[in-house]
Amino acid sequence: PLFAALITGFLWRGLRRDSRLALAAGGILLGLSQYTYQAARLLPLLVLAGFVFTYISRRAFTRRDAGDMVLTFGLALLVFAPLGLFAIDQPQVFNDRLRQTALLDQNADLGQQFVDISDQALVTLRMFFIEGDYEPLYTIPGRPSLNVFLAVTFLAGIIVCLWRWKRPTLLYLLAWLVLLTAPAMIADQAATAKRALGAFPAVAVIISLGIAVPYAVLARRTAGRSPWPGTIYATIVTLGLLWSALVTFNDYF
Repeated sequence: PLFAALITGFLWRGLRRDSRLALAAGGILLGLSQYTYQAARLLPLLVLAGFVFTYISRRAFTRRDAGDMVLTFGLALLVFAPLGLFAIDQPQVFNDRLRQTALLDQNADLGQQFVDISDQALVTLRMFFIEGDYEPLYTIPGRPSLNVFLAVTFLAGIIVCLWRWKRPTLLYLLAWLVLLTAPAMIADQAATAKRALGAFPAVAVIISLGIAVPYAVLARRTAGRSPWPGTIYATIVTLGLLWSALVTFNDYF
């Protein structure tokens, strides 16, 4: 999650401010991320999505844009090179952990694989809202990742992203959520939350959108009228956040 958040921050700073220094930092971090958890192998796809969404929204692709991509991915490949050479030389060792945890099995029936992945996808979705892992090494057994208040604001944030999907940053958030949750959906049932950790910065941002955007819409529609709707909404959100903090503190401490 740390590398996913840092890479995203530098990527969008570079794209919005046309800063090659920021894009270079993002590329270096992208290369370094490959030395961490296996799910980080999906981060290059996420960065590529960020570039693609931006250029589609602009309806233009210039030489400088091509240079930005070459700079970012070139530095990432340079940093990744030692591990990449090891992967070429020892592919079985490099991919051993993936083979141990993946539900996909070339020798298994295709229909059964589909059922297994569907079941695990449902387990992963339940992890967010209903029932979490039962592995005490990584989480409180059975505790979902989001309480009721955060679950509601998360779903509201998803609606905001879908509603404003033409904005590349919001489309990127959805891609981040899907890509970095996918490892938990195609692996065995142990430590589901741990395998989806890369998506949790996106979850946090989506929750903030689910809180902030409805307030902005409400404030715009009630501008010049009674201030009470906005005040009531802000009070509800504040109480919800305080309740969430108290519940989390009580659960963990």
